[in-house]
Amino acid sequence: MTQPSHFGATVQGRCPACGKTSLFLGEGGYVTCARLDCLHPEAATELLEQPDALRITSTLAQLTGAVAGVTARLDEHVNAVKRAVATRGVGDAR
Repeated sequence: MTQPSHFGATVQGRCPACGKTSLFLGEGGYVTCARLDCLHPEAATELLEQPDALRITSTLAQLTGAVAGVTARLDEHVNAVKRAVATRGVGDAR
């Protein structure tokens, strides 16, 4: 098979696996990381072929942040209730 003239061309952006600016157009037109120490050189192609994976990852990151915020607010509320109970005393009628 004859390679297209753009084979080996540098691709803009960073490798999603290692974060380096080492992407190139590999055999078959697949975007590949050129670094030998990259643990997943085909990660960019996988994201391009399955764009839902990036959206799912982004959504999970957003949900993780939201859960952390809700947990922090809940902890604040529980601590405020504990302080109020300790200040009033259990069973005090006011």
